[in-house]
Amino acid sequence: MSLFLMLIASNFSLAISPRKVIVDSLVRSVNSSNYSNSSESVLFKISALSSDLDSVKSIENANIYLKLAQLYFQLNDHYSVISNAGKAISLFTELGDNVGLLGSKIILARSHFKNKTQSQIKAEFNQLLKASKNIDNDSCLLQVYGALSKYYFCSKVEDSAMLYFIKFQGLQKKSPKYSNLNLMAELFLFQKKYYAAKGVYLLIGQQAISDKDDVGLFHSYIGLAKCYNYLEINDSAFLKLRDAIQIAQRNKLDYLRVKAYLLNANYFKAIDNFEKSLFFYEKYNGLLDSLHYMEREKNIIKVIDDLNLAESKRQTAVLKSENNQKNILIYLLIGFLFLVSTTGFYMQVLIKKNRRLSNDLLMNNEELEVNAGLLAVKVDEQDRLNKEIEAVHLAYKSQMGVKDNIDIKLKEKSKSLMESLFYARNIQHALLPPMKNINSRFSDSFVLWLPREVVSGDFYWFKEIDDYYYLALGDCTGHGVPGAFMSMLGISYLNEISSMFGAISTGKMLDILNEKVLKSLNQDGAQKVLRDGMDISLVKINKDTGKALFSGAYNNAYIVQQNDNGIKIIDLKADRRPIGLFGKYDTTFSELEFSLQKGAKLYLASDGYTDQFGGERHKKFMKKRFRTYLENIYDYPMYYQKIFLNEKIMSWKGNSDQLDDILVIGIEL
Repeated sequence: MSLFLMLIASNFSLAISPRKVIVDSLVRSVNSSNYSNSSESVLFKISALSSDLDSVKSIENANIYLKLAQLYFQLNDHYSVISNAGKAISLFTELGDNVGLLGSKIILARSHFKNKTQSQIKAEFNQLLKASKNIDNDSCLLQVYGALSKYYFCSKVEDSAMLYFIKFQGLQKKSPKYSNLNLMAELFLFQKKYYAAKGVYLLIGQQAISDKDDVGLFHSYIGLAKCYNYLEINDSAFLKLRDAIQIAQRNKLDYLRVKAYLLNANYFKAIDNFEKSLFFYEKYNGLLDSLHYMEREKNIIKVIDDLNLAESKRQTAVLKSENNQKNILIYLLIGFLFLVSTTGFYMQVLIKKNRRLSNDLLMNNEELEVNAGLLAVKVDEQDRLNKEIEAVHLAYKSQMGVKDNIDIKLKEKSKSLMESLFYARNIQHALLPPMKNINSRFSDSFVLWLPREVVSGDFYWFKEIDDYYYLALGDCTGHGVPGAFMSMLGISYLNEISSMFGAISTGKMLDILNEKVLKSLNQDGAQKVLRDGMDISLVKINKDTGKALFSGAYNNAYIVQQNDNGIKIIDLKADRRPIGLFGKYDTTFSELEFSLQKGAKLYLASDGYTDQFGGERHKKFMKKRFRTYLENIYDYPMYYQKIFLNEKIMSWKGNSDQLDDILVIGIEL
């Protein structure tokens, strides 16, 4: 039966049943597994019915007040907790029920936790701990252990906090029917065991869904949001906070809405979303005002003081009654008391001293118990650590053996790979034209070839056809082995084109080269497989007249010569399109005509030189600096120019890595 139907039943029974039936119905309602699947208005109905029973001083009625205090504790309404716990304490005290009295005092102490000093909290919970041990009640002990663990965690006394947490866990396993999952999850959060806390909150949520318990589900969502927030899973944290607000709004549980609004505001503040944080702070403050929350907080201390005053008056009345009886005896025995007054005085001194010593002994026993527990925990922990260290040591020795085998295999593989690369370099060298062929055709020349790795994606090609010299410099995509494959492909195609077509123009030669690269790399059809190609500079020089043609694909050439106005450098600009890389058939490469005068020098270079990072500000060398340097070394023989260019780029690079292959060619007719 749902809580709402139980309330109807209890109202109906008011007219046809004695008061005992009403009490039993309320107890069943409050103890129902679905008690928290209700709006705040239902709780107020329970309060209203319980207020009708104020005149009935029974254990059943006292238990109703205690259960109501526990309900309001879950709803975060601490004012109502203190009000109902106070009524329960009065009834349990009057009726002599120590278990119920202790349970009421514990929920009251937990609710009023934040309004006391640390010394007050410690003293109060130590008294509750002694009382729980005296009556041997697992339910009370469990709550006190959890509260003490929470107190010591807040006070950053880790040893004591862990001791009471271990006692809390042990008692939960011993008496699972008293299990307090919310408190356990909260203690896991204090220990920063966020995944463990998340698991407990998920279990709380599953139980709440099974029991149709909206308040339990609210606490599950709030706890999960905290876990996700600590784990920096922001999206999940936001979703859980949103679900918690929806539950609080649907059930009109304003005290839970206050808590959810504040957590949302802090969450959005933490992720720097100040607009939404301000929105939830305004909702939080607005709801506080409507609940007169601050006024209630102020009244909490007054309620506690009233409870203490009532307890003091009751004790005073008991003492007064006892004193009246003692006065009669005193009048009868006045003579005897007069004779032994001195002895009585000393007896009182001894009694006070004995009480003080007993209290000191109890405190020392408690400290000894804590220290003994801590020592046992540390001994177990040290034993566990020793076993873990031994296991790690064995695993380490095993791993070192495996590592040594891996290192040997890696060295063998590395050696084999390097041998293969050096062999590939020899093959690549064999494909490049011999320097003696270039030197014998020109009055002066050099080739500066600096691969980034063992093999290079930069290549040069030289051919003498009829009355012409052909000289090319290629810069393939990539470097190392992939670039070397492309460079060998470029050299092979240039040899093939020159053999088939003879002394054709430079533009025509690049058109044919582009077509062959596109077809060979499947870049001409619908299925485009590879994005590879090359930049290239190609010159054709008449060896008798010095007249020449230049064509280029993304790679310029430079002429440096002397005239009446001094040294002048001329850029031979290439077309801004590559060979391959999804090039087109229907466009042709342009050609530039020029003449190499006596003493003029022609340079071809890949972008590896100008793109190298270095210098004081770690910037690129750039084409402008390269052109200026060519002008500065113009008067030197080509042999020295190669040395100067090499030293310049090495000095510029410094400790930086070489980013690309470097190739520079210089010739003089």
